[in-house]
Amino acid sequence: RAPRDSLWPRSEAAGLACRPMHHADAGGGRRLTRRSFADAASRQLLCNDGSEAGFYLSEGDGSNSLVLLYQQSGGWCWDRASCDKRPEWYTGNSRWEITKAPGGIFDSALFAGATQVYLPYCSSDAWMSEMGFHANFSKWFRGRAIRDAAVDELVAAGLLGSAHRLVFAGVSAGGRGAMATIDSLGERLASLGMPPPFGVLDGVAYQDVPPLNSWTPLAEQCERVWRALQVEPPAHCTAQFPAREAWKCIMGTYALPRLASEFLAVTFLYDSYQLGNLGYMYGQVTAVDFAYAEWFRMLNEKTNADVYAAGNSAFGPACYEHGAGGDTWFSIKVGGVSADDMLRDALRGDYANVVDRHDHVDTNPTCPKFTEVAVSPPVEGARLHGEGGWCAGEPYSRLDAQAGIMSYSDCEAACFAADECAYFSSGNGFVGSSLPPALSSALAVASWPFYR
Repeated sequence: RAPRDSLWPRSEAAGLACRPMHHADAGGGRRLTRRSFADAASRQLLCNDGSEAGFYLSEGDGSNSLVLLYQQSGGWCWDRASCDKRPEWYTGNSRWEITKAPGGIFDSALFAGATQVYLPYCSSDAWMSEMGFHANFSKWFRGRAIRDAAVDELVAAGLLGSAHRLVFAGVSAGGRGAMATIDSLGERLASLGMPPPFGVLDGVAYQDVPPLNSWTPLAEQCERVWRALQVEPPAHCTAQFPAREAWKCIMGTYALPRLASEFLAVTFLYDSYQLGNLGYMYGQVTAVDFAYAEWFRMLNEKTNADVYAAGNSAFGPACYEHGAGGDTWFSIKVGGVSADDMLRDALRGDYANVVDRHDHVDTNPTCPKFTEVAVSPPVEGARLHGEGGWCAGEPYSRLDAQAGIMSYSDCEAACFAADECAYFSSGNGFVGSSLPPALSSALAVASWPFYR
């Protein structure tokens, strides 16, 4: 899949990346019915607490060759302490309803008449493990085995075959599990004479950054899960790292550009799950919070660019959200384009990298927490909309005429192109001359390649 030049041209009026596109309308909101696995106990298709796993199914009417397989979200655990804190609705089946209407992608016209499967989450392993019972954690970890069993059920029932295309989707932990296992699932389907799956990997771009608080760093979580739960990362990715660093292939920033499968990555540039847990204080714009959030945004933009360079699609709205669930699958847009529109085109082989050019968090009008006028950070030379800000050591006003730089987002693009960003270096960076020592230390620890 050779990527085409489809970083869509910037609209001067809206400040967005955009182009005309066919829009998918929402479907009818089908309900799925809970099903049980045959011999679940003997096959160890079990939740953390030993109760039996299951799935929700709505059989297609034969009019659509797509099959949607979706893994529920819900975080994970990486040691005994974090596993002991898992809520009961993510460790067992006691709260599962008889029927379910998940909404969001399930309501897309793309899947009208298609078979739809929803996998409720109860394994706390981001759908990655099949090790069995972990004595030290006192829990079963069988997420990957549960997913495999659901695929077996579809094949046995004739709902998934050579005439179908599986869309393997998930948000957050569900998406990260899809990311970690989609390549092996593709190999399995190929052995059965079926087309490869297409992934919808939403909210999975974990960034390898130091937190502003005492939270266990995301990279450390990934490494602990990989070791403790005997996770087998995608081989196409692990071949590009030393064996001791195979854990990187279950962490989005490293794994996404190195998958063999086709997929759409949906990444909110200010991912609320990651930023919130990393210590970012939404709505309390200190110098540290502002700079940290903008650094995080640039890392997500870089990951999306890497995804596209590898031949896949990436969608990056500038919202403080985590996962395009429910109505936001359709309502959050960049240049009039939604995640549903992106999926429609990607399934046709039309790949793109759509990145939001609105200045700062939630200034895109389609963000649920839309803020019409962003609050300027309390640091010198760091105002929004190109007033008094700096880009690679030069004020915006000196660069506008020669480079068309209208905002710091344009500055980001110019810096990425030149591989010499200087946003956060004291005296020259985007945050001006008073970089907070705590953030300076965090950036130095992270060894960020664009930090000078």
